[in-house]
Amino acid sequence: MPKYVVSSTLHEPDWNNSTVLEGDAANEVSTLKQELTGEILVPASFQLVRTLMEHDLVDELRLKIYPVVLGDGKRLRRDQRRETHAPRRHQDDRWRRRLPHLRARPRRLTNGEGAVSMNYYDTLIEVADDCPAKEAQVPQAKGAKKTKAVVEYELLAKHPYKYTEEDIAFEMYAVLHDIPKAIWPTERKKFLSKGHPHLRVSALAKRYGWGIHNNAEGKIALVAVESPEYKQLLNDPRITKIRAFRSKRA
Repeated sequence: MPKYVVSSTLHEPDWNNSTVLEGDAANEVSTLKQELTGEILVPASFQLVRTLMEHDLVDELRLKIYPVVLGDGKRLRRDQRRETHAPRRHQDDRWRRRLPHLRARPRRLTNGEGAVSMNYYDTLIEVADDCPAKEAQVPQAKGAKKTKAVVEYELLAKHPYKYTEEDIAFEMYAVLHDIPKAIWPTERKKFLSKGHPHLRVSALAKRYGWGIHNNAEGKIALVAVESPEYKQLLNDPRITKIRAFRSKRA
């Protein structure tokens, strides 16, 4: 069975049939979901599972319930309410013989194609806290091959408020994988049937100083972080604000 290790420090694993995913975890797992058939299992990793959930990349949670109530501690979702109770433990050991196993699927919006919706509405994706750019920069290609940031920038800069997040995600995938346009409709449906990270993980917002505005129809435009428009959107109470994900852990 092939194994994949998400790590920023490990480069050559000693385990058989193992591959290290050294890049952005959400992007790497999204790519794996496109390339592999069957299930991708994460046996135990709180930080990784939380990251994947935040990027809508978890299709199912398989849970074992232990009769222990904790008053505080880590939660899978950052927005879960915190309680303050003393830990309580079940005193009857018979529960060990009938430990409940649950399967849960995240609740998601669907688009008109019956797939999970990736789109935001009336939302500004702010530049990341650790974005090094104080003014918006145009990403450059590395050699003859375009990077994801270059493809995203070209689509959005030339056509503001034309594309949704789903449009951008698929066209970027199609361009980078040289998929013929004749089969785009079929490939798009297959592509959107699986979870993918939002533009909150885009290098445009993490590294190059671009805010990403989603209007009431879910259509997207780039907004330079130093621009009056960016400040206006930040101060608009009708606009939901969410931060792009950091490049490094806080």
